[in-house]
Amino acid sequence: MMPYTATMAGENTLLRPLFTSDHPCMRSIFTDQHVMKYFGNGQPLTVEQVEERTLASAAHNNFLSKERKYYH
Repeated sequence: MMPYTATMAGENTLLRPLFTSDHPCMRSIFTDQHVMKYFGNGQPLTVEQVEERTLASAAHNNFLSKERKYYH
């Protein structure tokens, strides 16, 4: 039986859960005022906010990976 993998792939796109290793990339995106003007309230996040959100998401995904045998 193949392990459960929560991903979606298209010709030019791969969507997958966040992991702690994604934090540097997420920080560069979500702290950039030119990018964030198109998201939410238009204000960039602080480094601390990005870290908190990325780690919370990664922890949630790690929990799911153990429950669903998701290998990353």
